[in-house]
Amino acid sequence: MKTVRIILAVLLVALCSDGILAQDKPAAKPVKAVRFGKLWDAKGKLWTNAIVIVEGERIRAVTTDALAIPAGAETIDLSRYTGLPGLIDVHTHLTIYTDEIPGEPMLKQLNNPPAMEVFLARKGAMRTLEAGVTTVRDLGADQYMDIAMRDLINRGEMIGPRMFVVGYGLNITNTPYKPGVNPPAGGIADGVPEILRAVRQQIAAGADLIKMYASTGTDDDVTGFQTYNYEEIKAAVDARLNNNMVIIARSDALAVESFDATIERAQLYIEAGADVTFVEAPKSADEIRAIPQRLAVPQVVNVVVGGKTPVFGQEELATMRYGLVLYANVALQGAIAGMQAALKHLKATGRMDEASGMVATFAERQRLVKKPLFDELDRKYAERK
Repeated sequence: MKTVRIILAVLLVALCSDGILAQDKPAAKPVKAVRFGKLWDAKGKLWTNAIVIVEGERIRAVTTDALAIPAGAETIDLSRYTGLPGLIDVHTHLTIYTDEIPGEPMLKQLNNPPAMEVFLARKGAMRTLEAGVTTVRDLGADQYMDIAMRDLINRGEMIGPRMFVVGYGLNITNTPYKPGVNPPAGGIADGVPEILRAVRQQIAAGADLIKMYASTGTDDDVTGFQTYNYEEIKAAVDARLNNNMVIIARSDALAVESFDATIERAQLYIEAGADVTFVEAPKSADEIRAIPQRLAVPQVVNVVVGGKTPVFGQEELATMRYGLVLYANVALQGAIAGMQAALKHLKATGRMDEASGMVATFAERQRLVKKPLFDELDRKYAERK
């Protein structure tokens, strides 16, 4: 009997050991090989017949050698298309969903409860990702809806781009108290003590970044007056728990002040602890060159094609010490130009074929609107006769 117990004990230990080893062994990550006819790598090189090897959620290699495709990898043929790295949109508000009522200011249309707003916002998040934007910096939301969206996307419960969020943007009191109406909550902070509290509150809620409205000018307000002073901005910087949180200080003062006065304000931001400064809307090439020369931290520049700010190439901006270039409206302007070119071609020739290269294929159109999914839902739930 004792021998039997020993054998059973050894068997149980062996089974448990096998189970533990099986649990410790990580599951193999799926490998995909995506073929592109052309691939722009954002480093100045345009690849031909490129193969992108993806392991799990990470790009492992880019090659033109078909022999480099791992055995058993799923191959996706997009050789009719040109690939490019995922785009980054550094100023979004993905939680904002409105009915787009003509003549009604956007911010006055936000009347849905937070849970409904997040649910409705999922469509914009999915469309953003499908448009090729894989990362966004979302700059302000009510009730921490942006944090909820970010976490849902990270958990795989919502389809959308990787999000870096701020929670509430910090702002001074700007709405007079009215009897029967609660005073503003969230990011309202006046004076150093409230700034310290508000910043710590955003960090505790899970914010990746801190945003401060250091001047007026948003929605239907086109003024540019200072709101937070040096001491208040310095307090926000000091409230950081670690240096992994980047402080970007933006100034729109050029709209109402001289160039020298605007630079002086940006220098105060740096003295307060800003890691990056963003002097918006320089009007000349000399101003663009002078900004990084006079400010000792990396700079942000906003490029609007056809706007007031002269256009420079990325490499030239990099040599000037601009660390981030924003291309506002490029996708919209490109889409408009594409539509106009296609319609002009149609008018001139009287026909439009997929082979013209001026329109997406019908198969691509069906994929983008998720036609197969709706066909499947129709088959599953449609009334059967």
